Amino acid sequence: MNYELLLNDVKEVSKDKLKEITFELERNQIQSIKELDLSDESKKELIKLTKDRTFFDMLLINALKVDE
Repeated sequence: MNYELLLNDVKEVSKDKLKEITFELERNQIQSIKELDLSDESKKELIKLTKDRTFFDMLLINALKVDE
């Protein structure tokens, strides 16, 4: 993976677009979890972890991305 190219792309994208991408990824991840052959309790725990990760991602986006 070319991290330098990825970093340059992230620098050019607006804060709102990064948030939109993050929420879309979360939605897709949750849908994938729901389709797994796991107990409901395991699915709930995985979804909670996904939501926690999304919250952390949003904190980073808000802290590091300068409004334009």
